[in-house]
Amino acid sequence: MKNKTFIIIVVVILLVGIGGYFYLNRESYQIKLPVYNDLVSLNFERGSNGSLVGSEEAINDVYNILKKLSNSHKKSVNDTPKVSDYIKIVFNYSEVAATTVYAYKENSHYYIEQPYNGIYKITKDDFNKIESYL
Repeated sequence: MKNKTFIIIVVVILLVGIGGYFYLNRESYQIKLPVYNDLVSLNFERGSNGSLVGSEEAINDVYNILKKLSNSHKKSVNDTPKVSDYIKIVFNYSEVAATTVYAYKENSHYYIEQPYNGIYKITKDDFNKIESYL
């Protein structure tokens, strides 16, 4: 009986150890942003509504929201989010270059998604600030 209990305990410890290893070593995604000083303007689009914002305040607000995002373990595998209502944010940082991210709400949570990179949680206040620039 002691031998059987010992074997069960060893197997459980091994399974927990292996599971912990895979959990700690899963892939992590970090948002990729252009260099702040290179930004020229931001485009905001939601459906047919859109606006081009070039003010330093708007660029600073949105950039700081995205800069403080922590790493994500959720991967984006689409060009756009899988929800119907989202805000497209385009960072224009030179004559021909741009970076696009999307902000949206799903199941009472707010997210930023960078296509083929990661999906990051944001606060409701951050989402409302982004939405105010539409």
